[in-house]
Amino acid sequence: MNKQIAFITNGYADNNFSSGGVKLNFMLLQKFVEAGYSIDVYSKKYYNISGAKGIKIFRFYDFKSPVGYDFVLSGNAVYAADVTYIHDHTNIFRFKHMYSPLFQILYKIFKPKDLKYRLNEDIERNDVLHNTKKIIVSSEILKRDYIENYGLPEDKFVLLPPPVILKSQIQKRQSDKDFVFGLSAVGFERKGGYITLKAAAKLKKLCKNFKVKIIYPQKNFFINFLIKLYNLQDNVEFIGCQADMSAFYNDIDCLLMPSKVEPFGMVATEAMSFGKPVILSKICGAADFIKSGNNGFVVDNNKNYVANLVNAMLEMINLPRDKYNEMSKNALNSVNGFDISDFSLRYTEVMEKLKQNT
Repeated sequence: MNKQIAFITNGYADNNFSSGGVKLNFMLLQKFVEAGYSIDVYSKKYYNISGAKGIKIFRFYDFKSPVGYDFVLSGNAVYAADVTYIHDHTNIFRFKHMYSPLFQILYKIFKPKDLKYRLNEDIERNDVLHNTKKIIVSSEILKRDYIENYGLPEDKFVLLPPPVILKSQIQKRQSDKDFVFGLSAVGFERKGGYITLKAAAKLKKLCKNFKVKIIYPQKNFFINFLIKLYNLQDNVEFIGCQADMSAFYNDIDCLLMPSKVEPFGMVATEAMSFGKPVILSKICGAADFIKSGNNGFVVDNNKNYVANLVNAMLEMINLPRDKYNEMSKNALNSVNGFDISDFSLRYTEVMEKLKQNT
């Protein structure tokens, strides 16, 4: 008899995915089906459903009891389950790291209802997680966030980074072209877009032969103003959202991720799977896998952030060809095993070990 899993989530799709998290959930459930599990999905929202084999669809509020299920799993702490996989920070953490002390004071004064709503979200999630048996998190900084801000015990957590979903086709760097940095910055401020522009302006005074390719689909007057102010018209190129990120990774030589808040940052491991070194802030979860000078650079985002980023970018540009190739190879090797099969296997081990101990 097949084992039964209830999977409870905010949003579900089995094609044309709206985000990497939604796609990851579906791929994980498919692996469970292949392993002989039967899946009942209970979701608040459904986006694109074609009817995947072995998966039944129900409304979120149709779930009444865990009785009859071998495992109850939850996406991003939606329900007090056996296991949940978290890929986002607490609002407490985001508020602290995204905004200046002055902005925080003004936010409390002028948006008290919004602040109360976000604090209530933390209260509800805190309650869910205290009643969840095992919490899988993507990074060490994410784990520390929930331990420190929710008072959760450390032994409740399992560290498991997300898999690389893209299939890489590596193209080596051409030595006769400008060094190209890449930044995915749909959320421009949170992803470090403004910090990147400031760094590029300072870098241009030290080095001319570089470009920064930025994924940012919107037209923004202030950003365009900064490009002209910093005289970066020849150094910065904006491109729209990419249906296939493979071309983006092959067009760049190094990924930038100077984020203010980044629970993990799947673009980092995706870029590494294409042999691209990564420069990121130490607040990024993917910093767990970056060793400065080996497969990229981790930048201190607390003091002299822009100067630190400039130094790392300049060092990357000035790497001798053989050193860059070695760093590229190290980046690729760093994500070996970051695939959905390994991810689902380790997730299953957490489930089965939990069942053995009850």
